Amino acid sequence: MRSVFRLLVSGFLVGLFVVAVCGQASQTGGLTGVVTDKAGAVVAGATVEIISEATGRSVRTMTTGDDGGFSVALLPPAMYRLEVSAANFKKAAVSGVQIKIGEATRQDVTLEAGRIEEVVNVEANRYLSKLPAVFGYRRHQRYCFRWRRGNWPAYLSSRVRSG
Repeated sequence: MRSVFRLLVSGFLVGLFVVAVCGQASQTGGLTGVVTDKAGAVVAGATVEIISEATGRSVRTMTTGDDGGFSVALLPPAMYRLEVSAANFKKAAVSGVQIKIGEATRQDVTLEAGRIEEVVNVEANRYLSKLPAVFGYRRHQRYCFRWRRGNWPAYLSSRVRSG
């Protein structure tokens, strides 16, 4: 008798869980889209941030795939703002994206080319400044003197042994 009662109670709890999950899924919507540039080429690796317009907080952040596409499910119905950024492109913002219950809203985003910057970091190597201390001062002078006279390749070739 106890096992039958346990079976009925566990079945009832599983049924409640399924109803709660299905009910929650029907109270949400989705968002899909593709990020492209002005020429129509897809932008892979762009960062898409979904921000609630009511609260101003970020709801989700994702990265576009190789096809430039993004997809988000289970968003509560509300108005959202999309902020899309990628390397070498200007940041784009799309306001007024409305998510409705049970629908997948499509919002494509086009990015404009931005300023391309290249930064080169040059770092001093502290070991080269300590070369005399490692090799000894006289030995260092000999190597530097040979290098300045143009005899460095000849000095190296004289040190090579066959066999």
